[in-house]
Amino acid sequence: MSALTPITPARSTAPTRAELLANSPHYSTTRRHSLYGTEDRIIIDPGSRIWKVGFSGEGRPRDVFSVKPWSLGHAPEKDSIERMEEERMLELELQDNLRRVFFNSLLADPKSRKIIVIEPPLMPVVIKDIVARILFHNLEVIAQPS
Repeated sequence: MSALTPITPARSTAPTRAELLANSPHYSTTRRHSLYGTEDRIIIDPGSRIWKVGFSGEGRPRDVFSVKPWSLGHAPEKDSIERMEEERMLELELQDNLRRVFFNSLLADPKSRKIIVIEPPLMPVVIKDIVARILFHNLEVIAQPS
């Protein structure tokens, strides 16, 4: 029998964190892909007391904030001028809330992203109309056919 001299194997260096991230397929692109395409959509959930906003590719909302609850007490004794004034005040509050969503919470341009608005089932039609009017006429979001 021949005597074999034991050889110590050469020590391999472990890859660094940067090398691991560079080789990972998750970080191979700079843009995240979402269910709807390459750009994440803005999600707005305007509740009567709490609004939740964020992007579609994220697991939780970016911002959750409370708002003054809207009330459209259309009592029969109110005349049309009082109703119009009430709706105008509501429109200004909703406009402030939507501007807060885009410019403070999400830091996103409303003209460049597609938006999904989650409408609560019991939201009054008047409020839905006001939100749509603000989004399309004031903030000039893009209209996207479904």
